[in-house]
Amino acid sequence: MKNSLRGLKKVICLIVAVLCGQCLYSQDIIITKDSKKIDGKVIEIGVENLKYIPKDIPTLEYVIPKTQVFSIVFENGKVELFDEGKR
Repeated sequence: MKNSLRGLKKVICLIVAVLCGQCLYSQDIIITKDSKKIDGKVIEIGVENLKYIPKDIPTLEYVIPKTQVFSIVFENGKVELFDEGKR
């Protein structure tokens, strides 16, 4: 009985760890005007710049001018388009 409870606890801990890991690695896709795709997490959309953390280097924060950004596809599927004519 104790062994089956230990096994169940391990399975539950594994499931929780996997679910938490997916939340931490969720990402957005930044598409630049020259069609470059940047995988990462957008952390701020300012008046002139966009701040993001790239997927491959999660310890650094990058800034890109909004004039270079065509769109952002957020992790939830929402798409934000940037049109310089609207500014």
